[in-house]
Amino acid sequence: MINNIKRSSYVDGTIEDVPVSILLDTGAEVSVISPEVFNTIQRKSEKSLKPTKWRLKAASGDDLQVKGQLDVNLKITAMKTVEHEWPLTVIVANIQDECILGMNFMNEAVINFKKHSLMIDDKCIPLVEKRRPHGQETTCYRIYMDETVELP
Repeated sequence: MINNIKRSSYVDGTIEDVPVSILLDTGAEVSVISPEVFNTIQRKSEKSLKPTKWRLKAASGDDLQVKGQLDVNLKITAMKTVEHEWPLTVIVANIQDECILGMNFMNEAVINFKKHSLMIDDKCIPLVEKRRPHGQETTCYRIYMDETVELP
C-alpha cells in the first residue's frame, strides 16, 4: 500500500545570494528555478537570461513553459552556515517550487534518506523535510530535456 505522501526532501541554500528552498529531485535531469526566483536575482545583479535550445517536460508529458537558462552560483547551507559554493546552469521555467536540484548537479552527490542527509564533496548536509500546506496537492514532475532539432 502506498501512502499519500505530502512531504519531500529539501536543503536550504542561496542562488546568487537569494535564499531558496531547494527540492532534491533525482527524477529531474536538469536543475530548474522559478521565474519568481529569477526576477529576484535579476533585481539584485546584472544576470540575464540566455536563450536555450532545451524544452522541459513534466511527468505527464506536458511541456513546461521555459523562459531561458542562467549560469549561477549555488550555495547550500546547513545550520545557517554556508557549506560550499558550486557553479550551476539552471533553467528558468514555471514550476511550483523555488528551485529543483536535478541530476546535472547531483551526479556527484549521495542522498541518504535513512540518515536524512546529502553527501557532496565530503560534506554531510542535513535534509529539511517539508510538508505541503493543507489543501495543496502533491505534484509530480519528471523533468527531462527534449532537444529541439530542426531538419533541413
